[in-house]
Amino acid sequence: MRYKFIFNGFKLGIVLQAAIGPVALLIFQTSVQGGLVSGIAAAMGVAVVDAIYVAAAILGVGMMIERCGRAKMLFGILGSAAVAFFGVSIIMGALGSNAVLRFAVSETPSAAFLQAFILAFSSPLTIIFWAGVFASRLEDGEMKGLDIWLFGAGAVVSTVVCMPLIAAAGALLSSFIPRAVIMALNILVGCALIGFSLRPVINKVREKL
Repeated sequence: MRYKFIFNGFKLGIVLQAAIGPVALLIFQTSVQGGLVSGIAAAMGVAVVDAIYVAAAILGVGMMIERCGRAKMLFGILGSAAVAFFGVSIIMGALGSNAVLRFAVSETPSAAFLQAFILAFSSPLTIIFWAGVFASRLEDGEMKGLDIWLFGAGAVVSTVVCMPLIAAAGALLSSFIPRAVIMALNILVGCALIGFSLRPVINKVREKL
């Protein structure tokens, strides 16, 4: 009956995927501009990062980061800076800027995979979230040993299933989307990334008010 742990992890992953974030927008836009293969390549880049972070959380990396305040702060700053860089660069690329650091949404499969991988990897504090999820399941005695790995595998499978669906939606709609709208979507993706990177700062300000 251990398959139920895979299913439970999959259900949790589906709930998380339902909250459309900047990574999902990037995959959608990659598929709009580069086609379904590029969109799926980007989706697989995200899935690989999810697998790495879930495994790291199970192995205790998340708890180590949580206990080391400086490491947590450093990861948070570096992650936010990387995401903001992506956002600004994509906006500059959409506007046709000639700046050296600008780039547009990748259209080739290999570049799309790498871009999505780097973007997803830019949120290392995700490990802490998964560490908390696994710790709570272990503490209440619901899972033990192999069960936690099956639960994590189910969560990763949800990414493998959901992200390609987003890519497929982008590919299907691409022929109906005018060029001006594609540029606007690029700018939207960039703004979403910048907003996502600023969220920790905004939360800190709210706490002090």
